[in-house]
Amino acid sequence: MLRQADYNDIDSIVDIHLATLSDGLLAKLGKPFLKKVFYPFCFQSSDVLLMVYELQNKITSFVIYTNNSTLFTHRLLQKKVAIGIAVLKNILFNPSLLVDILVVLKGFRVQLHHGYEDILKNNQAELYLIGTEPAFQGQGIGSILVSQGLKEFSKKLNVSTCLVKTSSFKANQFYLANQFTAIGTEYRGKQCFQILCKQTETIE
Repeated sequence: MLRQADYNDIDSIVDIHLATLSDGLLAKLGKPFLKKVFYPFCFQSSDVLLMVYELQNKITSFVIYTNNSTLFTHRLLQKKVAIGIAVLKNILFNPSLLVDILVVLKGFRVQLHHGYEDILKNNQAELYLIGTEPAFQGQGIGSILVSQGLKEFSKKLNVSTCLVKTSSFKANQFYLANQFTAIGTEYRGKQCFQILCKQTETIE
């Protein structure tokens, strides 16, 4: 069952986040940051939709949609004290943490394929994060999070397209299988993220 998340779900969501998105900047900031700063921030943001999937009364997956991931990230970075504390606590274990933050602060360079130059001007959703417990992967839950979750978000903010960005080949294949189209590349320091797009009219 897919439903909108609430504060009582944070512990389960954080555990899934750390198990499936451990290479990301947010995970490197540590469990306390996710639990006390990031996910409460998601609930407080009117332009964010956080949903969870339950199977036999157990949360197995989550998805976060926002209407502008760049603005959302910049608002999060304004929590300088909390981020500073998280960096000091975790930088010895993750030396790349400071570099990751500097890359975000510097900004990203986007190169879109021909014909998609104006797509970022549209009213759009962005799939910010998605995660499924390893034991429950491969059961079609991710596709439900994408299709039904996007349908709910498009009702909330009347969006016409959905973007997602990934540097993972496996994730890229997953999105292509779920009717997304590759439209360009986002360069974050030395990393390249594929940008994919889906029209909300194609959501069943």
